[in-house]
Amino acid sequence: MSKADALGGSATFDAVAQPMSSRAASFAAFAGQTSEPLAKPTAAHNETPRVPVDRLAPNPYNPRATLAAIEEMADSLTGKGVIQPLTVVTRGAFLAAHPEHASDLEVADYVVVDGNRRLAGANLAGLDDLPVHVNDSLAEDADTLLETALTAAVQHEDLEPLDEARALQRLVEVHGSQRAVARSLGKSSGWVTQRLALLNLTPELRTPNKVRG
Repeated sequence: MSKADALGGSATFDAVAQPMSSRAASFAAFAGQTSEPLAKPTAAHNETPRVPVDRLAPNPYNPRATLAAIEEMADSLTGKGVIQPLTVVTRGAFLAAHPEHASDLEVADYVVVDGNRRLAGANLAGLDDLPVHVNDSLAEDADTLLETALTAAVQHEDLEPLDEARALQRLVEVHGSQRAVARSLGKSSGWVTQRLALLNLTPELRTPNKVRG
């Protein structure tokens, strides 16, 4: 099943799929332009390029407040390998749009857009390298990175509801309306409204178990 096919509501919030924006569709299809990296990915014939783990940096605009179940991810990567390549942008493309984050990248040649948990799991498991797909068109601005990361999280259905709601609120500020956000993510307006309603819960009701249950 492709990422685009995975779009849809959760068990709690059902949604009707809507046309995705060209930006989100570009991500979902892993299409776009690439630029020459500082350290070129290596690949055998007909294989997905791979990059050393220590040359990959997590996305500063990741909508997740925390990365959960890293030990389980490390076990999965060790036992089953990396099934889905990470989507990354090159260091040069990222810093051209976000020079204020230079110190966050340290020596990394790439910034992960989709695959931050896999990167953390690979570090914990002691893996040497990871398969990547390079798409520098995703680095044009902070909102693009946030929207792309949120699209990936929505498709994987592994984002905490409150993290998802906060990211959606940021996108509403960018796009100007819930309807525009829904269209860009390929979701219904009702789906966005239901997610945003979580931000109105009292603090004692914002615990993960109560939000999910």
